[in-house]
Amino acid sequence: MSKKVVNVSWSQAYVAAAKVAGAILSDMKQQHPIMVYGVPRGGIHAACLVRNAAQNLSDCSFQLVEDPSLANVIVDDIIVKGATRNKYLPFAPTPF
Repeated sequence: MSKKVVNVSWSQAYVAAAKVAGAILSDMKQQHPIMVYGVPRGGIHAACLVRNAAQNLSDCSFQLVEDPSLANVIVDDIIVKGATRNKYLPFAPTPF
């Protein structure tokens, strides 16, 4: 089975990050600051894009953290089989 490669432009990444940031802001209205953990490796870039998009949408503070136990939200770049998400289940109910 061959892997399908999907190339994403910067503009597509910014739009996707804004959608994720909007959903986080909507779901977590009462939590300030919102602490975001980016799953190493690709999730770190995704988390940065989401944080930047959130700062453009709201004055709510989004902070990046290096420890998932400090996070309100965990961000990853892709979800294929759910193995990474399952690894972070101990941090539930942190949204992933």
